Amino acid sequence: MKRILLVFATLLLVAVGIAVWAIQSGWLDRKIHARLITEIENATGGRVTVGAYGFDWRTMRAELRGLTIHGLEPSDAAPLFQAQRIVAGVKIISLWQRKFELLSLDAEAPQVNVLVAPDGRTNIPEPRVRRVTGAPMARFLDLAISRYRVTQGAFHLGERQWPLEAQGKDLDLQLDFDRAARGYAGHLSAKDMRIVEPLRMPLMFDLDAAVRMEATRLSFSTANFRSGHSAIKATKGEIALDHRFASAHLEGVMSLTELGPVLGLPVEHQGEARVQGMFQWNGGRDLTAAGTAQAT
Repeated sequence: MKRILLVFATLLLVAVGIAVWAIQSGWLDRKIHARLITEIENATGGRVTVGAYGFDWRTMRAELRGLTIHGLEPSDAAPLFQAQRIVAGVKIISLWQRKFELLSLDAEAPQVNVLVAPDGRTNIPEPRVRRVTGAPMARFLDLAISRYRVTQGAFHLGERQWPLEAQGKDLDLQLDFDRAARGYAGHLSAKDMRIVEPLRMPLMFDLDAAVRMEATRLSFSTANFRSGHSAIKATKGEIALDHRFASAHLEGVMSLTELGPVLGLPVEHQGEARVQGMFQWNGGRDLTAAGTAQAT
């Protein structure tokens, strides 16, 4: 029994020694850096460059500066994605099985640049997902983040631009890549999601949605929104970024006291309203609705 304990203690000391050497020598740092770039390139299908990378094993925080993802755009065009700084807090579950938990993610000044050619082609490459014979869909992303924040960002679509700022917690996103449609389909849920643009005031809400994303279009079969005393179920939703168009069938209870000022509704901001019908947005303040609404 003593011999077994001695062997176990020796192996434990060796393992600890290897772990300390891996950290202090930078070997683990280089492994994580290389793995990170490989995973981003496989997920996006683009070419990745990083200006600077660091990993603090004491706080388990990884920092990337000057992250750039090059898509199919010409060499003289802005890259598909770039960010000044990204900081991720991670928890290692298993090094051997390469399992990590993403505790936090902060992205500073991310810029997304999508180019659309006259024939509809874009600079978004096809992800390097594993091909399965006969399978039209392939798992592209399975992501869970306890806390996230995006600041001072922008989304560019041709000549158009939208601010990109958001924060929240418990983000859960699964996406499959549809090769035939060259789009993504999956499920998105988040709590305390906070957005500002294009609203008049910040809005915080919970979201659970079945989504489909293409280069210039976002659609959802169902999406459940909860904010304070409001609960709205949206179906048959479509957002066309290239045409500044959005539509959805909405049903539920809306707090006019809470959402009236945020959405700039032309009604008295008191009480609540039960709504059911089709809503359509055509850019700016051009909002039309057809259905029923009962205010109390």
